[in-house]
Amino acid sequence: MDIHIVDPCHCCEVEKSNDGSSSEFDFSGNGPPNEYEVWEELMHEKNPEEFEFLSSSVAPRIRSLGLILHHQYYPIHSRALEHCLANCLLGDLVELSIRVPGGSYSTPTFIKPGYSRYSTELALSEQQLEHAWGSVVTLRLKGIYPPWASAAYHGLTDLQLDGKHDIYGSELTSFLGSSPQLRTLRCNFRVKQAPHISKSVSPAVLKELEAIDLVNMNEQETKDFLQWISPSSKPLQLSLRCNPTATVLKDFLARSNVQEIRAQSESLWGDNELPLVEFYLPLQLRVLAVNEWGLSPHNATYRPRSSHTEVQFPLDLDTL
Repeated sequence: MDIHIVDPCHCCEVEKSNDGSSSEFDFSGNGPPNEYEVWEELMHEKNPEEFEFLSSSVAPRIRSLGLILHHQYYPIHSRALEHCLANCLLGDLVELSIRVPGGSYSTPTFIKPGYSRYSTELALSEQQLEHAWGSVVTLRLKGIYPPWASAAYHGLTDLQLDGKHDIYGSELTSFLGSSPQLRTLRCNFRVKQAPHISKSVSPAVLKELEAIDLVNMNEQETKDFLQWISPSSKPLQLSLRCNPTATVLKDFLARSNVQEIRAQSESLWGDNELPLVEFYLPLQLRVLAVNEWGLSPHNATYRPRSSHTEVQFPLDLDTL
């Protein structure tokens, strides 16, 4: 059984009025107060107080669980998660997707049993939570997360972490190292070096990795993240939203087999875009895809950053 809990009002934001015109509710809190009040009323009127209809005695086993919110996280969402996770049989849940508004705090909000200042409260024990999500292989999160030491990050093949929060490199490598079969990794966290952690912490070895997606990171964040990843000789796809320079990529390319790079312009106006011939690319590269690159009129007046820019451009591309 696949269970997906989605913001009800965002399934049909546009309603047709009697005269055929359309009206759109603004639930961001910036619109007229009455629209926000309508949202609050709908949350209480249209949602169940109990979730017996999802119990394991009357429903198939839960294999996939998703919570997708666009507006605000309410206690009823915690109750829904509690009920579904409590009714997951050992080894059944293989996919967990949670995307909720997570705010702009640098510290992530964690899902924990009981109450904590920086956690989302679920009325489940730690054993119940670990029992439920310990079998997950596809984990996609934004806004709230299991603690980094949780079994939720063990044995994954697909991991997506969104939210622009801070994470220490030692934390990142610790849970990535628990998923040696990881094939797809997407992240936009800011990786920090803990002052009390030795710089000798080794990158996470991911021999099965096939794709890394960092399209929501800037140049410095991309460089900071890649230093903690050590792929194998397996062909790898790398997606970026910054200039592929030696500063960002040289060390990583030396210990990986990147054969496909997808680069998207970092700036809306393309002010800092490098010409393609100045990209630092692996010589074994077979596919180079650029999106919204060189479309800005500002590129006509582009001035190279430095005459010392290190360039490496492959001559045997199969696809550009």
